[in-house]
Amino acid sequence: MKHIWSVLAKKIIVDASSNNVSIMETLEEIRITYSGEPNEDPSSHLAEQKKIQLIPLHFELVNLWYKEKTNQEELADVKIEIISPSGSVIGRKDTNLTIPKQFKRFRQTILSDAIPFTISGEYYIKVLIREDGQKKYREVSSIPLDLHFSLEEKVPSRHN
Repeated sequence: MKHIWSVLAKKIIVDASSNNVSIMETLEEIRITYSGEPNEDPSSHLAEQKKIQLIPLHFELVNLWYKEKTNQEELADVKIEIISPSGSVIGRKDTNLTIPKQFKRFRQTILSDAIPFTISGEYYIKVLIREDGQKKYREVSSIPLDLHFSLEEKVPSRHN
């Protein structure tokens, strides 16, 4: 089984008549604004406490797989890992992949309504696969995602 591509997006739309996919609002960066003191990053408190928080955000990860043996069904285990800027695995989802024998290509969509975070920085969404009969997973994709906190700018009020 061959991995063709993986994309992280807010929404995936599949056309019913053509079965083609439209990928809407790919996710490359998330900016979170907060109100507080100018030199205070709220994620620094999480890092000190080694806590993981969840950002409520609907997103979809879509993977396209290609089957080289067209006359048989192929099975695999897929693991999605979210890696923090420190290199720790802070989120994980395991799923099964079955490509029926009549398909050569297969699109797999994995939905989520939140993303874990610890500190501002570069995160990675990793896709790993263990094909039927294999003992170890192999990494097939690593999608970078920048997550940053910024202070909400206070607009001075105007008094007449």
